[in-house]
Order: sequence, then C-alpha cells, then structure tokens
Amino acid sequence: MPRGKRIPTTERGIFVVEGRSRSTGEPDRFFYVRYYTADHKLVEDCIGSASRGMTLSKAKKERIKRLSGKISNREQRRLQREKAERPTLGRLWALYQESKGGKYPSLNADRSNFKHLESFARKEPHEIPQLAVDGLRIRLGKKKKPQTVKHVLNLLQKLIRFGVRKRLCPDPGLIIEKPRVNNIKDDSLSREQLQRLRKALDDEPDQQVATLVKMVLLTGCRRGELFKLKWSDLDFAGGWITLRSTKSGRDQKKFMSAEVRALLENHPRVGGSEYVFPGRWGGQRTEARAALNRIRKAAGLPPGTRPLHSLRHTIASLLASSGSDLYSVGHFLSHRSISMTARYSHLSDGALKRTADLAGELVSRIGESLTNQVTSGINEQVKGGR
Repeated sequence: MPRGKRIPTTERGIFVVEGRSRSTGEPDRFFYVRYYTADHKLVEDCIGSASRGMTLSKAKKERIKRLSGKISNREQRRLQREKAERPTLGRLWALYQESKGGKYPSLNADRSNFKHLESFARKEPHEIPQLAVDGLRIRLGKKKKPQTVKHVLNLLQKLIRFGVRKRLCPDPGLIIEKPRVNNIKDDSLSREQLQRLRKALDDEPDQQVATLVKMVLLTGCRRGELFKLKWSDLDFAGGWITLRSTKSGRDQKKFMSAEVRALLENHPRVGGSEYVFPGRWGGQRTEARAALNRIRKAAGLPPGTRPLHSLRHTIASLLASSGSDLYSVGHFLSHRSISMTARYSHLSDGALKRTADLAGELVSRIGESLTNQVTSGINEQVKGGR
C-alpha cells in the first residue's frame, strides 16, 4: 500500500490513498476496496489508480463483484502459493530430482517412467485412489513389458516414500502391486561366435569402438562406465581402473589385468581428449550404434544381439563355469546384490560339486576318527574286564 493518509469516499467500503506512481513518479490516487470474505476475513485490495483510469464508479462495481463471491487479488495470490506448495506427485518428482543434485545415473530412465504417472502429477499421494493405481498397472500391462510396468510402479512408490520421509505428506497407505518379472535371459555368445567377433573387431575401421568392445569382455564394465572413462582414471603404476558415477552411484575400482594394461597402453589418445573413448569433438561419447551394428553384422550375430551387454553375460558365464564363486563374479560385474548374479548359479555346478565332495570327505574323516575312538574305548573296557 502506498504511504499516505486514507481518504474516505462517498461510497461505503471504498477509500483512496494519495501517493506517487511507481512508473512516472508523478502524484497519483490509488483506489482501495474494503470488505469481508465468506469466511469472515477482512480484505483491503488496491484495484487501480486514477492515472490508469480507475474511478469511484468503477471501484464501486468492482467491490460489488467481490462481495458476490469473486476472490480478491490477495486471496488469489495466497491460494496460488498454497497450490504451488502442495505436495503433489509432480512437486515430489521435482524435489526428488533436486535431492539427487539434479543429475543421477538413472535420471533419463526415471523421466521416461514418470510420463506414465502424469495423470497423478496434480494430485497429492492421499488423493490418488487405490483403483487408479491398479488401473495403471493393468493398462500398462497391455502395452508394455512387465519390466517396464515394474519400473513405473517402483518410481511411484519411490516418490511417495520420499515425500513421507521428508515429512512433506502423510503415508497414503497405497498397496502398489507389481507384475512378476522373469527377465533371466542368457544371451551369452558361443565360442564360435566369439571367434567371429574377434575377427570382426580386428577388421573394424573404427578401432576406438573395437577397443571399447574388447574392454567390456576383459573388464565386465558397462557401456556408460567406459564412455565416462578418462585417462586420469587409469593408474598404470598401481594397476587400477577407477570407474566414476557407476550405476550404483558410487565410484568403483577395477583391477587392471595384464591384457587390459596392454590394450590400453596401445590405445591412441585422440586429439588430446581427456576421455579414453571420446565422442565428437573430443567430448564424452554418448553412443556407438553405427559401429556396433557394423561389428554385429560382420560377426554374423543375430539381429537382437546387444554386443556390449551380451559380452557382460559372456564373461560372467565363462567365469562361473570355470569355478569362480558368485560373489567374485558379482563384484567383477559391479552388481549391487547377489540376486543379480544368481542367473549364473547353474553354471557353477562344477564348483558346487567340488565343494559338496570336499564336505563329504571332511565328514567321512570325522566319522572315521569317531569310529576309531569308540572302537579303542570298547577294546580297553574288554581288556579291563578280563
């Protein structure tokens, strides 16, 4: 409100304050209406100035509109603030991203999944009906794969739990049922396929991508981890590779084998780029689709083969079938839980059989020892009885 004395008018609930215009600095008269809302709140609103055409007659008509139920400017602003601060699912999504620093490994996937939740974006968690959640699961299940439906419902659950944990909203008590997913797919390459792939890699004109493919097989690294790999992350003296911002969200270290060391030492540094496998203009690579498709076709691999991801399965299968324990295989692949490595458990039957045989042998030895002790005791008793 401009500084100045209130000047009453001939109309009830309307007064004028004399001041100066903010735009011109010239003297001006500001018209105010004064009234009570339906919930008995006193409102005083500036509805215009004389320099902008406001008159006593117009002010009277505006007050009548307000009294008939129209919300005041101040009330509108208050309601807009409250609406913007409501813990709707859309606002929880924005706050969740901010809590992650605005960027995290699965951000793009979460953005894609949130598109299926936009019908709930303007609702607070307690306003989302249980039937609507069930309907979303059924509707998505008709068009999307079970894994996709599960990811969408996981994000919904994650956002609600975030709001409850941050005390932004109460727990709505929704039961979020998720489809069962059987995504155990062994797309490992056979020995013959690996031999053809090796030849295709040697003949590939883009040796940057060819070396990247070899690194996946030798280290089990994910595509994104190698895209982010910098020369400063390679410790040739200590024999370690540091992977930044992995899928788990933490930096990880991998041992640099002799084969990996030789591969990287012979790998050219392109244009002075800081990245080991740089993209366009020396920046971070974002894709290698064209070269990977060319390699896949040259090696005669099936159309659905994902060269990089299949190689992770291939090296894991080779390790498991060679007797490596699942914990070591999971650590090599940077799995977050042993359940992710369980798909290779059937390949470690040889190691399990050896362990079972060893357990049986140890127990047999214990049994023989006990038998000898008992036999010796009986013989001593017989001798004593004589």
